[in-house]
Amino acid sequence: MTKGLSIQTKLIIMGLMLTLIPTIVVGTFMYRRSRADIESAVLKNLEVLSTAKQNEIDAYFEGLKAQGHFLAGMGDVYQSLKALRSSGYDLMSRRWLSMKEGVLGAVAKKIEELGFHIFFITSPEGRVVWSTDGSIPEGTDLSGRDYIQGALKGEITFSNFFYSDAIKTSCIAVGVPVFDESEDNTLLGVAAIVVTEEDLSAIIHSGIDRLGKTADAYLVDAAGTLLTNMRDGEYSSNPALSKSISGWAVTTLADAVSKNDSSFSGTSKYRDYRGVPVLGSVTAIKVGQQLVGLVIEVEQGEALASVANLKAFTVTAGIIMAAIASLAAVALGRSVARPLNLAVGMLRDIAKGEGDLTKRLEIQTRDEIGELARWFNAFVDYLQGLVKEMAKTSDDLAATGEELTATSEESRNIAQQISETAEQVAKGAQDQSAAAADTATSVDHLATIIEKVAEGAQAQHTSLETVSSVLEEVNRVFTEVVDALEKYANVAWDNTKAAQAGMDSVKSLTASMDNIRLANESAASTVQELHDLSQSIYDIVDIIDDIADQTNLLALNAAIEAARAGEYGRGFAVVADEVRKLAERSLSETKNIRDLISRVAAAIEKTVNSIEASSGEIENGHSVAGDTRKALEEIYKAAEQTQGVVSDLASSFGQLKESLNRADRAVQDISASASEYFTAAQEMTKTSEHVRSLIESMAAVSEETTASLEEVSASIKEMARATEQVSVSAQELAMTSEKLQEIVRKFKV
Repeated sequence: MTKGLSIQTKLIIMGLMLTLIPTIVVGTFMYRRSRADIESAVLKNLEVLSTAKQNEIDAYFEGLKAQGHFLAGMGDVYQSLKALRSSGYDLMSRRWLSMKEGVLGAVAKKIEELGFHIFFITSPEGRVVWSTDGSIPEGTDLSGRDYIQGALKGEITFSNFFYSDAIKTSCIAVGVPVFDESEDNTLLGVAAIVVTEEDLSAIIHSGIDRLGKTADAYLVDAAGTLLTNMRDGEYSSNPALSKSISGWAVTTLADAVSKNDSSFSGTSKYRDYRGVPVLGSVTAIKVGQQLVGLVIEVEQGEALASVANLKAFTVTAGIIMAAIASLAAVALGRSVARPLNLAVGMLRDIAKGEGDLTKRLEIQTRDEIGELARWFNAFVDYLQGLVKEMAKTSDDLAATGEELTATSEESRNIAQQISETAEQVAKGAQDQSAAAADTATSVDHLATIIEKVAEGAQAQHTSLETVSSVLEEVNRVFTEVVDALEKYANVAWDNTKAAQAGMDSVKSLTASMDNIRLANESAASTVQELHDLSQSIYDIVDIIDDIADQTNLLALNAAIEAARAGEYGRGFAVVADEVRKLAERSLSETKNIRDLISRVAAAIEKTVNSIEASSGEIENGHSVAGDTRKALEEIYKAAEQTQGVVSDLASSFGQLKESLNRADRAVQDISASASEYFTAAQEMTKTSEHVRSLIESMAAVSEETTASLEEVSASIKEMARATEQVSVSAQELAMTSEKLQEIVRKFKV
């Protein structure tokens, strides 16, 4: 997928991946972990608050029971009911009326001080005889109320939630029997305290706002009927006993209440009656003597607002880190790709045979890239020297080839001249033989023939001397050619050794790259160990977080207990608050530590991938060095072939030289014979007596001359063939030299 991408693009992609992937993973982990922790903390707070509310309601109704007993036992109440009984429960009697204005007025003030709004007294028949604010008319028959019936039986009795037509609201009441202790505990009537829905809602709603603006608390029965008002919304005003709701909380509590499970409690995240996601707690509690359900909940959006902020912060941080990583990857990619691109371009030109060997890579760093540039420049230096030497050698070879071609042409011309001279000598020998025959028949022409023979012998001797000198010159030229070929053979051998040295240098470069790759792998292993250690620190920080969470929870419980203790727990509340602050500070510091470790881990990951990217580029350099070694091997083979051609050419010239030597010896033999013939001719001019014998000798000499000329002709033909072979070899040498020059001219040195 990434094979066709440049190194710079790969580094940008890796930088983004190394930034975004850890950011997304860590951000998602932190988001989920934080969400779970906050959910757990909120649910724990809801559980603690539910327990606190349950205890508060239990304490309130226990206090209500005690205060009802206290009020029923007050002398003013007791005396007033006793006076009413004495008047036959006549509500219009003068004594009762005076008691209402005086004694019971003081009772009303006491009840107001205790914080109750409604307090009333009934007769033993259950009819109201007095109430604090007159909200319940006198004479109202309440005998059918369960709490009145229970009190008339002599027991303190709580009512269930009910709607009072008298006070036009839902409420709960406690009835307390009033006895005449002076007359065998005769029942005088019932004293009752009424707690309205508003009073209960105030108790339930107190402190709920600490959970959030959307926090709410309310009571429901097994059928889902609201028993108290809600803080906000459509059920915040007079929904008690008139409105019913549904949902997970109601369903769960209905099951527990129907089973009379007073120990039931639980927390969860769910959708409330409106369908809004909330975190809530449900608890079965007794209000008076009725088992009902207490629901405390807060909207998830508000409870987990800090998690949403963390999510936004993580996304923003990821975008910023991605931008920074992109810029860093671009800068790093340019610093890595630029020298590599230059090296690849130069190697590409060299591989195509069009390289500029005068250029060098700039060495700006001391890392692996700088080391690669340094060794690449050394390789180009050596290659430049090698190409220069090859250029010089090819020039020498071209000059030698031209000289050899000219020499072979001259040798061919000389051979032609020798051939023509030999033909002339052969013709002269034939003429001489004919003259000898004529001399045998005609002695009269002897003097003339002898004179002609002498002249022919003289011309023959002169021609042979010319042939001998030409052969000596050709022999000298061939000696120079053979020496030049031996010199070029030595140069070709030097080129072969230079190519071998180049291959050895490339092998050394490859070994150095292998060492660098091993060093990179060792560094990557060390950095990975550092990454594992940072993960261990993560685990330790998580343990500290858990301890801080538990400390915070304990501090919250301590604060609740201190609040319940009132004045005596104030000092302990201060200590609990300090412990809570210390726990929050511990959480904050561990978060900072986690952030630092995250950045260190990200840097470690980036370092590991940078080392891996460098290893990949070193592998590419290793491959390029292998290609260069192959090119040097081709040069080495070409040099060996050139050396072989030169050796063959030297061998051919050696054979040609031997042929020339044989021709020279033959000419010398002919010259000696011609000299003897000339002496014989001189002797023939001195005496005619030996004419016939001399003519016979001359005929014999002519025959020998003809045979020698035939041998000379054969030698000349052999020399011509050798000369042609030299010419062909010279042309091959010229073509090889021209090809080598063409290769060298492609390089700029």
